Amino acid sequence: MHLSNILTITNIVSSPFQVRSLLASGCIFVNGFKVSRSSLLLKPGDLITIKPKSNTTNISLSSDPSMWSSKFVAFSQNKVLSIVILRYPKISELKMFWSFNPQSCFAFYGKLINFL
Repeated sequence: MHLSNILTITNIVSSPFQVRSLLASGCIFVNGFKVSRSSLLLKPGDLITIKPKSNTTNISLSSDPSMWSSKFVAFSQNKVLSIVILRYPKISELKMFWSFNPQSCFAFYGKLINFL
């Protein structure tokens, strides 16, 4: 999954725009390296660290840790917020704003390939 998806699905930030703001200010690190792309692909075992800087007053993480929810990541918060990806999420664990049926998708693209 992409970095921006992990942070929004787990309610750490409220939008992908906040992820981009954090990246632009140099607050997000993955496995100890500063990250500049929200599309960075993450895998189980990756460590995301968010170190807010004092000059980023317009950026705020969700202040209520009870809002952070996920069964596929683990959280730790001291002076910095650390997130470890435990496993890939199941489709049922993702917040989707539309209904998704994988079988219909495969059938559609199968017909499209045969058409071409």
